[in-house]
Amino acid sequence: MVDLREGGHHSGNWGGLIADPGFLLAHALASIVGPTGALLVEELKAPPMTASVKAALSDVEIDGGDKGPQIDRWWGEPGLSPAERVYAANTFNILTFWTGTPGRPVNAIPPKAVANCQLRFIAGTDVDNIVPALKRHLEAKGHHLVKVMPPPAVNDGAFPATRIEPDHPWAAFVTASVQRS
Repeated sequence: MVDLREGGHHSGNWGGLIADPGFLLAHALASIVGPTGALLVEELKAPPMTASVKAALSDVEIDGGDKGPQIDRWWGEPGLSPAERVYAANTFNILTFWTGTPGRPVNAIPPKAVANCQLRFIAGTDVDNIVPALKRHLEAKGHHLVKVMPPPAVNDGAFPATRIEPDHPWAAFVTASVQRS
């Protein structure tokens, strides 16, 4: 969030004189994810893929069916297959972005801009470091007016991701059971 002042100010009188929080926030967000969807903050990237996960995903095809979207092959972490990008990589998403009064725009520079974002993460990601890493990154990039706030503590749905390695004996047992059935 970028919260600069109380109320909007007419752009005819104040344009070019006071900062636009929408642009400040947009530039900050663009420093987190590159133009092709790659994460630019090292601490937010997924831990290295294990050999067993890579092998398990090697022949997985992602298909949304007739009603699902087409995969943007140019989007996401470079060098990964679509299955690896969705099951073995972290992604940073902007869920909402607003500034001013979207339902009724006026010719004023708005006082603040807010983005609700999400790091969709895989097992092994240090979830306790997500907010501190974002704060460090934005400060280092000069985005000192951007406030990073963690999700609300009550009913936020946050929990660490889990995964059993595909070569774990229990996974092998279940796989063999399904194949026998």
